[in-house]
Amino acid sequence: MKGGSKLFIFAGVGLAVVAVLLGIMSFSGGGKTDAQSQPKATKVTVVEAKLAVPAHQIFTVDDVIEKSVSSDEVDADAQLTVAQVIGQAYKIPVTPGQRLLRAQMEQPGLQNDIVEGKRAISLPVADWQMMAGLVQEGDYIDIVYEPRLNLVRHLFSAGVVVPEDAIYLIQNPPIFGPDDTEGNLTPPTGDPGSMFWIRDGVGDAGELEPVAKLMLQDVRVLRVVRPGEQYNGDGTKVDQGDSGSSGGNSPANGMLIIEVAPQQAEVVAFMENVNAGSLNGGTLYQVLVRHKDDHDTATTTGITFQVLVSDPNYGLPWPQTFTAPGGDATPTAEDNSGS
Repeated sequence: MKGGSKLFIFAGVGLAVVAVLLGIMSFSGGGKTDAQSQPKATKVTVVEAKLAVPAHQIFTVDDVIEKSVSSDEVDADAQLTVAQVIGQAYKIPVTPGQRLLRAQMEQPGLQNDIVEGKRAISLPVADWQMMAGLVQEGDYIDIVYEPRLNLVRHLFSAGVVVPEDAIYLIQNPPIFGPDDTEGNLTPPTGDPGSMFWIRDGVGDAGELEPVAKLMLQDVRVLRVVRPGEQYNGDGTKVDQGDSGSSGGNSPANGMLIIEVAPQQAEVVAFMENVNAGSLNGGTLYQVLVRHKDDHDTATTTGITFQVLVSDPNYGLPWPQTFTAPGGDATPTAEDNSGS
């Protein structure tokens, strides 16, 4: 073989080797690592809280700060500039250093939290009704109403109706002995078929009778105002040391700001009405907290003494007459509250 031919053969083999090496390098990224092949992360600004800020309180320039961080550390929902935050409020309390998210921002006030078609109304509550602070914003609650009713006695034999606290005098009333059981005579107080009244000591003459009924269900708590707290119209809490605030004296009881339908608002207003009974620190109603996923409507009978006695689930006994040991059978009323 001539020298020229050998040269061409070597050159061809060399080119083939170069081509194979180039192919390998192209598949391996030119010999660079994955970190070298990725673009470098850029810097972006995020908004963090400088101070602890309560929920629903308006952010001021002193409450927040912008910080520069790597873009790969930033939540897609993060607030990026202080200008987007000032004058807004946050739905939950924030702690120093916490990054703010757009989804938790809100306009100050209640109007943006209320579902269309519903209303916000306040329900005065004592600390014990708030379960010592365990009732929280966003909870769903039921409300049991506990009025005291003034019943009216119907004197069928006399054909008149007499208010419970009035006095009706019958001239020359008949006198019946303990063994009179015939005709239209009323059995001794407490015996089957007798008529008597239960009172609980509430009212001017202790004549009011208790009733309890589950009146409102699945009501959302918008705000919790704890005893002693007051707020300005912009949602900021009144400084209790600020004697010049327009809030006046702090309320002894707290309030639950609840979301209700218009008809439910009438029920709440009625329950709060002092003409329906003495609020006495909110004792006309009880607050029940629901499971977070329970929105079913419960069916209840309501409770009176009649229900407690007649319903076998309760079996409350009526007072009965008794015979004193060693004596004659004498009707003795065990009705502690009068008849």
